[in-house]
Amino acid sequence: MDTKVKNPTPQQHDTENLKYPTPITNTHKKCIRVGIVRLSSFGDVVVSASLLAGFRAALTQLAVKLDSSVRIEWFIDERFSGILADSPAIDVLHALPMRTLKTPKSVRTMWQFLRGLGEFDIVLDLQGLIKSALVGKALRGKQFVGFSFLAAREGLASLAYSKRVQIPYDSNILVRNFAIYTRALELCGADWHVLEALDSSLDSRTLESRETAKLEAIFRQEIPAHSKDSGGLSGVFARCVELRAGGFGVDMKLARALVSTPESIGESLDPVLDPSIDSLDSSVYRVLFVLEASIAQKTYPLQHFAMLATLMQRTCGACEFYLIYHSAKERALELRAMLHASCLHAHLLPPLDFTMLKLLLKRMDCVIGGDTGVTHLAWALGSARVITLLGNAATTSGKNMSQTKLSRVLLGNPIALSQSGSFEIASITPQTIHEIWKTEVLEQESPGKNLNISAITNKPRSDI
Repeated sequence: MDTKVKNPTPQQHDTENLKYPTPITNTHKKCIRVGIVRLSSFGDVVVSASLLAGFRAALTQLAVKLDSSVRIEWFIDERFSGILADSPAIDVLHALPMRTLKTPKSVRTMWQFLRGLGEFDIVLDLQGLIKSALVGKALRGKQFVGFSFLAAREGLASLAYSKRVQIPYDSNILVRNFAIYTRALELCGADWHVLEALDSSLDSRTLESRETAKLEAIFRQEIPAHSKDSGGLSGVFARCVELRAGGFGVDMKLARALVSTPESIGESLDPVLDPSIDSLDSSVYRVLFVLEASIAQKTYPLQHFAMLATLMQRTCGACEFYLIYHSAKERALELRAMLHASCLHAHLLPPLDFTMLKLLLKRMDCVIGGDTGVTHLAWALGSARVITLLGNAATTSGKNMSQTKLSRVLLGNPIALSQSGSFEIASITPQTIHEIWKTEVLEQESPGKNLNISAITNKPRSDI
């Protein structure tokens, strides 16, 4: 039985012609058609899609038994469509012009477009907002799955669903998404033994045993003991996280088109952004510093970044540091000057669209920064090791993580925690990050890199 994820090329809808949708006609005799609604935002789309490859693999496994095919269509705000462009797990990516919905006429046009797309077997709302529920309701789905009143971010959204998933709102974000996906599989006729088989039937990279143990422990902690989900599905959950990179792709044709027009990049092209280069020098260790965040508390001080770079260079003599910015160019220029003054190799990259950002992240060895969409995407792509800088150990806070248990954050990469009593990352010392990098990242990555490594310590770090 072929259970590997297929690689269809997703098609992004022309949102200028919403008045005239073309109903989908299935080319197969039988087809399981699934619509997924996750409109925004950057980091949340990444998290939702990180389990998509595992979901598709399980659904494909089920479809083979039913002599059917699988069709997955994702509905997203056009501002964030680049995150999922060219995803091998998505057949059609519907980029919706959500910002234009300001008049009754525009809303009616959108509703007519969605209704005209044909019938779905199942529609999933992974966002739990009234706007996402309305988009899903407009789709003609036999079943509409979403969170229950207490589980949804906006409880009234639950009134639109035909099937509701009850899971605490402060549960781990990956587990919450997994609960929606597994309910969809159950409605398609999957039994739990079929899902458990996913744990051993798919070919992918193998997580370290300690990472798998953490994922399974979090799953068992978040799912009530009396639930049928709490048994063998913990292994399936870990497997789906392991397959996360399969939910994302890089449109290399578009990347080549972008670099062929210098004005689209804005600055001289760095080799790391050249899509014509298949492989880069493996003797160089490439580190990306994420300089900006949605709130000031998630922004790491430039002086700390400069000190960290110096420490990393002393340990690994082949480091090159990459800096990206979105709007604060002066800040990025200041850090580059500080690194150059210390005789370090520093590359300043211009603001990037999602296509070039994904290409960049896939070519990094390590990504370090605050809890942002960029670090989430780097984690999901799975190519670079990510060190995420988070608030204090008791709770995190901010735009998307207000008074949230630390167990909600993404797992599978080391984190550095502020030890202060308030949510901020500025109090994390460069020495702390350096020690985490040496013991949990560099020692595991260095065997294949042929790097000049010195002063590596084998002292284990205490569990956070």
